[in-house]
Amino acid sequence: SLEEIRMRHRQLVRDLRGLGLHIGLELETEAMPYVKEALKQGLVINCTAVNVIRIMPPLVMSIESAARGLDILEKLLLNGPAS
Repeated sequence: SLEEIRMRHRQLVRDLRGLGLHIGLELETEAMPYVKEALKQGLVINCTAVNVIRIMPPLVMSIESAARGLDILEKLLLNGPAS
């Protein structure tokens, strides 16, 4: 879950907030490099502030798609965006 990801990456993820499927992940650093790398890897997210990633998944998606998106996001937080 996103909460588990936040807890594993506390040094980078400042806050997790949102309502329903409208989710914001506030980082300790600039978010745009993470957004660009996520798009290259097939995860569509965007940046709503300098350090906030917005995640708005579709209302209808498979568990496999959700798991794949979480996996991409976690690897980005672990390894950082490509230079």
